[in-house]
Amino acid sequence: MGIPTRRLNRWTKHQTAAISSAKDTHEHIRDNLEASSSRLNDRDIEFDTILQGSYANETIIRDSSDVDILVRLLKPFNSNKNKLSDSEIDRFYQPGHYRTRDDYGYSDFQQDVIDELKDVYDPAAVSQGDKAIQLETSTLPLPADVVPVQQYRFYTQYTGYDNDRDYIEGIVFWSESGTKITNYPEQHMSNATDKHQNARERYKPTVRMFKNARNEMDERGIFDKGDAPSYFIECLLWNVPNSVIDTNNLRTRYREVVDYLRDDDFDDYRQQHDLLDLFGSGTTTWSTSDADAFVDGLAELWETW
Repeated sequence: MGIPTRRLNRWTKHQTAAISSAKDTHEHIRDNLEASSSRLNDRDIEFDTILQGSYANETIIRDSSDVDILVRLLKPFNSNKNKLSDSEIDRFYQPGHYRTRDDYGYSDFQQDVIDELKDVYDPAAVSQGDKAIQLETSTLPLPADVVPVQQYRFYTQYTGYDNDRDYIEGIVFWSESGTKITNYPEQHMSNATDKHQNARERYKPTVRMFKNARNEMDERGIFDKGDAPSYFIECLLWNVPNSVIDTNNLRTRYREVVDYLRDDDFDDYRQQHDLLDLFGSGTTTWSTSDADAFVDGLAELWETW
């Protein structure tokens, strides 16, 4: 029989109200951190905030997790070139944007963000997790995971007569357990938008459909949803050709995506920002065995419906 069209249609629905609440949550936190009274304005730094994750990518589904918000330290920034001389810094970096400072770094910024959130929202509303600061208060429309990060510049090569360097801009932060995590959230969102447009606006509904299928598999005991976080489902589906996703009939689309993934070997799969492999041993990679189990579970869900 397979999964009914009515159920698949429900799984693809755009969560307009949730996305609006997420944007309001982001703006509330951003405005308070940028306020003239904020302790961050007493530092000689530059920072901004980014709404990221499923809310920002418009792939959020019902009963999803907290809003993901990055608070990004822009000045000073971090890079993959940690042994530059002062003269190289003068040549390669924009005036006033220093890679490191002896008196202020990532850990200082992280603590300032924590302290400011406690001042604004009450200490009881703020708790530190391994990767994010959990913020839950009736002042905000939705609970938020706030992650202090630092701008990361991955320098690639020398270009031009004056030896300027090309770089790719991302973020870097350290978990409480000491793991260094590098990612590229703006490229992730941009590539999602491009694929959505190239697949005649069927990519993001497809992501939502398979996120809901994952939750259904978890409820039925077919697959543990913790083994397929939303980020990795997005990345997995980003590697599926547009011709497979660009199918109007949802039952056909479900089956063809699953068939494609079951027949592929994942060798050249990339994360959605297209700068790192999806599978491997890094801090932001996924296990091929978990991916295989996820895809097999999708097939079983269809066959046993």
